[in-house]
Amino acid sequence: MVRKVLIALLLTLALVPAAYAGNGNGNGKAKPLPADQALPLINGPVTVSQSAPTPVSKDDAIAAMTTSGASTSLAAGYTSPAAAVAAATGCAAVVSHVGWGTWPYQRDLYENTYWCAVYGDHITGYSTTVTTDQTLCSRSDADHFTYSGGVGYSWVTVQANGTWSCPIIGVIPYSIGGWVRTAYNAWGSAAIVDHS
Repeated sequence: MVRKVLIALLLTLALVPAAYAGNGNGNGKAKPLPADQALPLINGPVTVSQSAPTPVSKDDAIAAMTTSGASTSLAAGYTSPAAAVAAATGCAAVVSHVGWGTWPYQRDLYENTYWCAVYGDHITGYSTTVTTDQTLCSRSDADHFTYSGGVGYSWVTVQANGTWSCPIIGVIPYSIGGWVRTAYNAWGSAAIVDHS
């Protein structure tokens, strides 16, 4: 009799976490989990990827540099994105991505950058847009800054940052951030050089 009660108790305990981790009791929405289940998912694996640097037309570069929400830097002497692009011998674009955690607590950060340069000499201008993707966590902030080099140099390293607030049952929302650094150069190359 004791054995049957223990087996029933163990089965019940095994099913409780599965109910929390389900799809929201049939409504298709993720639900917050208790801390002992949420924290391993929040601090889950890190994934890193980057698109190949792609040559883009000068028109596409100007469009990216003047799009609403884009942050554009121009080298000294260029009064507009059009002037910086016109002085360049080529332009390129790349998307860097870092993802943290496991569903439903995953967070993805994308650094979308277009840059133009006088080949092998200096970057005339670049534009970065930071976007995120997440399921249960909500984005608090996303931004970027020039980490090293910059316009007028032969390289620029841009750091994109994101901060999220993740709900956990019985806990004040858990705040967590992440970042990725990507270096771009006047030869049309780009590479992720570091990330959190």
